[in-house]
Amino acid sequence: MESAPPHVCAPSHDEVVYTMFLLPLGPALARVDCEALVPAPVDVVPIRSPQSVHTRLANRFRNRTVVEIGTRNGDGMQCFAQVAKRVVAVEKDRQYCTKLSARRKKLRQHGLGDYDILCDRYEDVPVATFSSADYIHWWWGGAEMNARALKYFYSIRTQLKPGVKAVVMHDPSVGIDNQSLSILGPAASVESVAVPASECAQCYRAVKECRFAEDGGFYSCGRAAGTKLLTSFRLNNPLLPSVLREAEQLKPWEGRPSWPATCNPGYSDEAREELVKTAYSSCPRKCFSGRFGDSAGVHSSGGGVESCSKFCKTEHAHSHCKLCKCKACDMCRHGSAK
Repeated sequence: MESAPPHVCAPSHDEVVYTMFLLPLGPALARVDCEALVPAPVDVVPIRSPQSVHTRLANRFRNRTVVEIGTRNGDGMQCFAQVAKRVVAVEKDRQYCTKLSARRKKLRQHGLGDYDILCDRYEDVPVATFSSADYIHWWWGGAEMNARALKYFYSIRTQLKPGVKAVVMHDPSVGIDNQSLSILGPAASVESVAVPASECAQCYRAVKECRFAEDGGFYSCGRAAGTKLLTSFRLNNPLLPSVLREAEQLKPWEGRPSWPATCNPGYSDEAREELVKTAYSSCPRKCFSGRFGDSAGVHSSGGGVESCSKFCKTEHAHSHCKLCKCKACDMCRHGSAK
């Protein structure tokens, strides 16, 4: 089931011949490698979870029924679908649903896997979506959203399989995820997964190729390193109600970002700053049009982020060019409105 348009033009980097990759560990222990199964991911860390996390999950999901919430462009889903018994992607953003539909089509054409796409919020899809699941997986970040989802699934637990688990990724370099771990962790089992150096290289390549739409992306490659944590919650765990009650008293996170400036130990802060400076000056950038009265907002589907050229008006000069110095705007690019 899907809500995506029937015709999608797939991007060139998806033109990949997929091959199943199993390490020679014997039929019972053969290990799936998502980096080999999905050699050209669309997103980079920290926009998506690392492929090493996908690999750990895929080996757990083998021959199981899995629902992933917040699938985005589907870099993990493309791997899970090749090994799981059944996989469902729940994604509320229609642009991502369109991308998922295109990528799923390629998997089908190569006979490598399949998955269902539900383009809606997880609270609004039929409960039957989750009733046969062995695992429900997400990574959104923060105790508030994690607790809200766990509370929902705990409330429908009698309609789910008795042994179903929610598997939630946490990034220990981020304060809101540490807050989530401190509150919800007592009801979970936790395992760490190392992030390979290849993710750091992919992140900086994305910066150089101007693939970040938001300015904050230039600074976030420090999270493409270290370790990530997978927390598993049994949804019939009697400890869940008590930790969820504690989460109801949660105060908004007021800490500062704690991740390192760079994911490459050999990459100095000065070198990083030079890269960011170059990106600022050479990449066609996008503005948050909400700053200029667009009520759509930055994160709504299909709107809220527009080309700077839409705001290149003389009467906007000072406010516009301070926020929006992008190549698309001739007025700002040539400094004629300082």
